[in-house]
Amino acid sequence: MNYKKILMGVLMLLIALIISGCGSNEVSNDTNGGETPSNKDESKDTITLKFASASPANAPYTVGAMEPFMERVTELTNNQVQFEFYPAEQLGKAADLLDLVKNGATDIAYYGSPFYPSKMPIGSSMVGIPYLSKTSHQGSMALHELVKQSPMLEVDFLNNGVRPVITSVTRPYDFFTGGKEIRTPDDLKGKKVRSSGGISNFTFELLGATPVAVNTPDMYEAFDQGIIEVLHMFPSTLNSYGVDELIGYGTQGANFGASAVGFVINEEVYQGLPKNVQEAIIQAGDEIVDNYSAYGDEDNSNIIEEWKKADMNLVELTEAEQEAWRNAAAKVEEAWLDKQDNRELIQTLEKYKELLKKYEK
Repeated sequence: MNYKKILMGVLMLLIALIISGCGSNEVSNDTNGGETPSNKDESKDTITLKFASASPANAPYTVGAMEPFMERVTELTNNQVQFEFYPAEQLGKAADLLDLVKNGATDIAYYGSPFYPSKMPIGSSMVGIPYLSKTSHQGSMALHELVKQSPMLEVDFLNNGVRPVITSVTRPYDFFTGGKEIRTPDDLKGKKVRSSGGISNFTFELLGATPVAVNTPDMYEAFDQGIIEVLHMFPSTLNSYGVDELIGYGTQGANFGASAVGFVINEEVYQGLPKNVQEAIIQAGDEIVDNYSAYGDEDNSNIIEEWKKADMNLVELTEAEQEAWRNAAAKVEEAWLDKQDNRELIQTLEKYKELLKKYEK
């Protein structure tokens, strides 16, 4: 018996099996540069995602939503997903972040729908209508459910090459000045009011004020220099940007509009991720929307109490004054919707109002 030939044959067989085994673990690429569906679900390679934000590192939205989201995704994927985080407009101005994520300069980015009236025509036109949501939690839960449905998913997100990850509605806005009281809509006449754009511009012009579009990071300087006389905002954001030190007076209960904010992921990037990572992103997003919006409402209330202790003049509006704001809100909604030629907006607004009832406490 030729043992040398037998040994050589066994050796060749082992080499063939090793080569075959190695080949079965390779990740093949499709024409879009992503993994094929069969291997995509099995890949356990480390994935690093770039995340760009306009908010400072110490802002409530950063601490309460963005950081917990990243930590949760990493946890759910057993450290498979890691993040490179760029807060405080390090990669670009707030108004540019949607384009940056769409064009692939970052994978995930913060957005504020009022910045994009033409690109997000539903969110920018709808959420700013006064007297819709009563709390951030109510509005956030309703809108986060709504953005996953047609037509808002396609119109405001997929058409821009992005997919919603977290969608939040801010706390209802009040009015803050350096000292002069604003108690009714008539008190805004002739004033320069900070506006986030879109429907806010329309609202203040309708009420006889002059809207001045100012991004959140620029509020302090604009208010300090008199570029704006009235801040249309809520306490926790004013506090995080240090604007509270300039405020002498604020309303409680005007409830005059809000904004849709959140973050989005590049759609091609999302579709190229393994299934377990996609599921982790969606799960983390759902959890954070619920947790952060409730936390945000509580944080806002705590800041109001701190301001009161510091002798800031925060006046709770009387029922008659609140009625004046409600009447103004109805006037704004009617005039704004008459101006729109957007059937999808009307359809989505009706859905949103129904969902708000679902989440009202």
